Amino acid sequence: MLEFEFEIINESSINLRYLFGGEWFTFNLYLSDEVWILHPFEGILLGNKEMSRLVIADMFTNKTFLVMLAKERILLSNIHASMDLGQQSEQQIPLRGRIEDQPEPADHKDNMDDMDAFIQGNSIEEVIEQEKKLVVSRVTYFREILKRMFMDGLGPNDEEFDKVRGIVKVYEEAAQKLGNQDDLFNHKRF
Repeated sequence: MLEFEFEIINESSINLRYLFGGEWFTFNLYLSDEVWILHPFEGILLGNKEMSRLVIADMFTNKTFLVMLAKERILLSNIHASMDLGQQSEQQIPLRGRIEDQPEPADHKDNMDDMDAFIQGNSIEEVIEQEKKLVVSRVTYFREILKRMFMDGLGPNDEEFDKVRGIVKVYEEAAQKLGNQDDLFNHKRF
């Protein structure tokens, strides 16, 4: 029996299922700002940092998972957790192959050089178009979370479901303000 399953949704999103302790745990691995974010879906992981660390650390030793990453050209050092796993106060923590590793401090000068290069290399229209795509991808991502929550028996009047639905609404409003109504409404709503 396989311990790891995955489904490539598109070039910037992969759904993962990992068997740990006889239970399947579902994750989404998605690209955001040139960093891959690993996000768990199960409440047991979202509410329990220790369990999250154990499952994620074990998954990072799974050969099938590592081969999938290699085939998709995703570096372990470029994967971050979407939630605080308790090592530090930052929201996203580089995994770098082991959960215990700490991120290296960012060089402020390099960040400013990157910003200058970005500004010089892109027109305002290109920047807005990139932002539109990012916002629509976030709407799609959070709608998928809602769909999975609904399939797990959660729905309106559930606190977590309503919070995620609120996030979707914020992104939908942002997409509308950026002029992405067509892309937005091509997807089914919750």
